[in-house]
Amino acid sequence: MNKFLLTVAMAGVSTTGVASDAVPLRSGILVDATTQSAMIMLPDGGIASIDINSGEDRWTSTETGRPLSIRNGVLLSQTSSRKGQLSLTYLSTSNGTLLEQISLPVDEAVSPAVVNGPEFSFNIRAVTHNGRDQLQWQFVEQKRSGQLSIDDVLTGRGGQPSALSNQNISGLIDVDFSSRSVLVNRNQSASLEAKQVQREQTLLPNLSGRQFLSEDDQFVLVSTLKAARATREYQWSVYERNGTLVGQTLSTVSYSPFMIIDNTLLFIEPAAGKVVNGSLKAQPSVLRALDLSNGQSVWQRVIRAIRYTGPMPV
Repeated sequence: MNKFLLTVAMAGVSTTGVASDAVPLRSGILVDATTQSAMIMLPDGGIASIDINSGEDRWTSTETGRPLSIRNGVLLSQTSSRKGQLSLTYLSTSNGTLLEQISLPVDEAVSPAVVNGPEFSFNIRAVTHNGRDQLQWQFVEQKRSGQLSIDDVLTGRGGQPSALSNQNISGLIDVDFSSRSVLVNRNQSASLEAKQVQREQTLLPNLSGRQFLSEDDQFVLVSTLKAARATREYQWSVYERNGTLVGQTLSTVSYSPFMIIDNTLLFIEPAAGKVVNGSLKAQPSVLRALDLSNGQSVWQRVIRAIRYTGPMPV
């Protein structure tokens, strides 16, 4: 069943926080500490609910592509769709059962893709505004001289390079989890700027190193570059906000979005290249779980990249 409602709202948008019972670790990755589960984007499309303790699937679904928000056992997510249409789905968090499908008209120039392309991006996030659950979305297109159009890139067609042009289109959607419907706020824009909470900030002034706040605002990661090592490595020391040390590990990056669930460090290991036998091998982005009591890896899952990293059109 497809359904949606339209409404015209007054201008003036302010956000007060993340709208979800789960915490977004990254766009499309939700962590629910209460149910000890995480919603992830699978590398070949679709999503999975995984057990935080084991990393094993609880269920998978091909009905959708990017988890957005969870309320009272209902998951709202986005599915890639054709230009001018934004597709959303409601699923049960207990077993992945499809509860509702919604197709919303948006500006005809907008391509609401789950994964960004070489000349465009579509970003969407859940927020709260005056106690209401909402989705903010933003479509940015930047064509440069010599690049093909979005349609040519998505369909694999050739064609003549498009002229230089830029577009920045955004919108706001009210979400009602109880009725599993949405309200499209016309005449409103919603720029997706940096998060309200600055992740890098000095919260433990007696400690040296760069300091980062966890995505749920409960822990502090202190990152220091290890000296006299053949490879560039960083010491990650994780503290409670009162300064109590939780655990330590080494990383090849100075920082990555993270959370702590029952002494397990969950973090995104970004995609990277590694030289193997003289050849450069691409390593995909993964969600990793690490036991802070002993520094040992518990599990890791490959996740779908949302940034475009392929060749540019010529």
